Amino acid sequence: MLASRYHVLVHDDRRPPTREELKRNARNKSGIICTLSDRIDKELMRQAGPNLKVISSYSTGHDHIDIPEATKRLIAVATTGDVLAEATADLTFALILAISRKLVQADRYLRAGSWKEGWSPDLFLGNWIGKNRPSGGTASEGLQNEYYIPQQESYRCKARVKSWREIRRDE
Repeated sequence: MLASRYHVLVHDDRRPPTREELKRNARNKSGIICTLSDRIDKELMRQAGPNLKVISSYSTGHDHIDIPEATKRLIAVATTGDVLAEATADLTFALILAISRKLVQADRYLRAGSWKEGWSPDLFLGNWIGKNRPSGGTASEGLQNEYYIPQQESYRCKARVKSWREIRRDE
């Protein structure tokens, strides 16, 4: 879509670009689309030159981008915002279920061909999640809590969520 109106240079290798590749390919570009593993700092912005107007990241965070430097250079910075919040909450709860119900161990057992008997009452019994059971908790700064809490409550768990700031304050 952009390529029809602009000259677009795409890093199409599965491995992340090296620092030198980033610096070389950013020269005289108007924009950079980066990932969380790409450090976009003063040096890279200087290397890109005065044409650089926007840095956009495939991430919700921007710790890898030197925001004060971008602001000083009048470079707009964009991230994905909360687009991943619901997916992160889903995966968080999926991991909690997988751990409590021993899904990974059961999968390995089955794939290894170890399941010879039809049934055993305590085989991969796991732990119960739900009413009158220990509640789970997460530590997060993100909006995924907005999605995670209702998921946990749907299992009749009392959700306990703390931000990293609260955890640091409590220490």
